[in-house]
Amino acid sequence: MRIVVIGAGAIGGFVGGKLAASGQDVTFVDRLPFVEVVRATGLRIIEPDNTATVHVKATTELGQAFDGSSQVDLVLVCVKTFHTQTVIDDLRPYASCFRHIASFQNGISNDDLLMGAFGSDKVIAATITHPVTVPELG
Repeated sequence: MRIVVIGAGAIGGFVGGKLAASGQDVTFVDRLPFVEVVRATGLRIIEPDNTATVHVKATTELGQAFDGSSQVDLVLVCVKTFHTQTVIDDLRPYASCFRHIASFQNGISNDDLLMGAFGSDKVIAATITHPVTVPELG
């Protein structure tokens, strides 16, 4: 699967990192400090019984994440709720480039906002119950 993760904090970093570790083609979209660290050293996932480093694509530009000839299978929205509308606005030009979008966000209105923007057939309601934190950038 080709996956774009928007927001690489605790949730985005963990879920996207685990997907990349399973062999999926993952591109992260986040701020420059994260992108620089991940490009230089990879993304490290620390779990109680395992630590792994995955080497993934990372960019600050959403358009770069959608470059290429193949369609994106899944977009994971992993930003704070107050950034959801900005993500929607930024994603609108790429709506035909992705099959599904899932919100891994706190809050109850994010799925509704995404469905209103991209249609209920594209939106996957998601939740995570795994506690995660970011001990260091990347």
